[in-house]
Amino acid sequence: MRRHTLKEIIRYKFDNFMSRGGSSIFYSLLIIFLGLQLIIGLLRGGSYLFFPDAMSQNARDFLTNFFITFLQLTDPGNMAQDITSSALFKISAIIAGLAGVIMFSALIAFITNALDRKISSLKKGFSKVIESNHTVILGWDQQRILEILRELIIANESEKNSCVLILSEVDKEKMDDFLSINLEDTKNIRIVTRSGNISSLVSMDIISIDTCKSVIVLSKCNENASTKEKLKSDASVIKAVLAVVAFCTRNEKHSIVAEVYDPELRKVVTNISPSEITAINSNDLLGKIIVQTSRSNGLSIVYTEFFSFSGCEAYFYANKWKNTKFANISYHFTDGIPIGIIDEKGNIILNPPKDTKLYDQQEIIILAKDDSKVKFEEKPIILPQNFEISSNKNTRNIEKELLLGWTPKAKIILKEYADYLVERSIVDIVVQKLTPQILEEIEEIKEKLYRIDISVYEKNMILIEDLLSLNPQDYQNIIILTPDNIDAESADARNISILLQLRSLFTKLDKQPKPSTKIITEVSDSKNMELIAYTGVNDLIISNRLISMMIAQISENRRIYELYDEILKESGSEIYIKPIELYFQPIPEQLNFADIIHAAQKRNEICIGTKIQKLEKNFEANFGIEINPPKTKIIEMHEGDFLVVLSENEM
Repeated sequence: MRRHTLKEIIRYKFDNFMSRGGSSIFYSLLIIFLGLQLIIGLLRGGSYLFFPDAMSQNARDFLTNFFITFLQLTDPGNMAQDITSSALFKISAIIAGLAGVIMFSALIAFITNALDRKISSLKKGFSKVIESNHTVILGWDQQRILEILRELIIANESEKNSCVLILSEVDKEKMDDFLSINLEDTKNIRIVTRSGNISSLVSMDIISIDTCKSVIVLSKCNENASTKEKLKSDASVIKAVLAVVAFCTRNEKHSIVAEVYDPELRKVVTNISPSEITAINSNDLLGKIIVQTSRSNGLSIVYTEFFSFSGCEAYFYANKWKNTKFANISYHFTDGIPIGIIDEKGNIILNPPKDTKLYDQQEIIILAKDDSKVKFEEKPIILPQNFEISSNKNTRNIEKELLLGWTPKAKIILKEYADYLVERSIVDIVVQKLTPQILEEIEEIKEKLYRIDISVYEKNMILIEDLLSLNPQDYQNIIILTPDNIDAESADARNISILLQLRSLFTKLDKQPKPSTKIITEVSDSKNMELIAYTGVNDLIISNRLISMMIAQISENRRIYELYDEILKESGSEIYIKPIELYFQPIPEQLNFADIIHAAQKRNEICIGTKIQKLEKNFEANFGIEINPPKTKIIEMHEGDFLVVLSENEM
């Protein structure tokens, strides 16, 4: 074995020493400085001792000459002290001055480099976060992040020092630049970003995950991604949730919201810590919302209000009720409409029987603008008038529904429709390309949903001739779904093209009896909402915004998810928009909202708002919909207007 030379060994040890970073460089410079001080100082001092004839301008002893060397090393301007000195002292002064310039240049370079590295490290987002009671978002999705942050900003508006921390594998600088451009006013909330692995325990320590109040784990793809991408995303989410639970040892539980697409993996995630984890699937939720929206024109606006912190929120509220009947407590709230109760077993019951008596401290679910305004008054703030109830009822007939596109949501939509539609109703599906896989999936569903007639057609949905061949005016609802594996802008552009073709087609059909077909479409990017509304669509399902709103709400209060789950079920009470003629006959000239609530109670329903038909196309007027108006407000209702109600059926 070859023996290493002394030079190689010294070089190796020197390399290791220097590789330690800034401290080794600083120590090296210090040693060199002390060495130069010693050598030059001894040279100058020795000159004085051994050459007494040599003249020094300001020094008459050894120590003073040694000190002058120090001054010349630290400030070359001190060489002026040897202007009249002999040549020997001038030479030592020149050496000390030059060495000092080189040494301090190296020191300045070292300090500058160290600061650059520190600033670069801070920009990369690797430093420790010292926060408590903050909201943590794990992952990065530009559209979803923006919508969630907007909701959290509104939710924490009354908090003085709230913080949202985002950890993702995206560079911190990119995240900060994107947020500074797209979020103009963050109000009282501080947004902190860090770069790192969302499933790393080291990263969990950096973001102080153990002191946060809630965690949102975003999927790595949207609901229109391929199955392979969704499985990869689910695996990443599971690891992130495990990292959060493994790192936190405190008794206090987080509210952890995670997006998981696979139903079996959702169970796995929830079982990690059932008391704190809520695993949601955006496809399931959107599918249910789309079907319910198709049953009531304008319902997407109601859901947007219901799910957003900026609209009317649902709160859990307890008081000394003194056996007051559920129907009567509505008139004891200045702001708020009770929509349900929590029974003794902790179950949510929406729209309970109106004569249900409430025991003291029983929780109710109340829809209100702000929890700070929810207050039960001892005496009613208003007593409703007793108008005669109408005998009119909605009727259920065989329907025709048209589904443009085939995505994972389509399966959920068909299953939901099977619960709503009467037997022998028709659902036609149009796909751009009918693949064997799509055909197999549809045939499988047809076997299960035998009560409704399901057919599939291969058409180009952009061509007006293909759309015309479907006779779209014969359908009650046309639902436009966003295709898989397509970005938000392309998806909305494609849906706008279809909407414009349908609009052109229906304009031509206006010469005949006006079609009553409702058009419902998905919107991927909320910025396109006004643009798509112009095309004449009846309802916009802003998929990204709705899911983001729900995620933000659940992160603040995980019990809200149970309410969402209950309200989106086909069984039990749901939100409908029903004609005013079902409640009054004739319609009184003057009504306050308390009168309308009372009329709905006679039909065992809860009225939560109104819809004015003449404002249906008015974006500024919220498309004519007002949720939770003051009970004393006088509302002019006319034939063709509607009430937004919580009801067990659409009759």
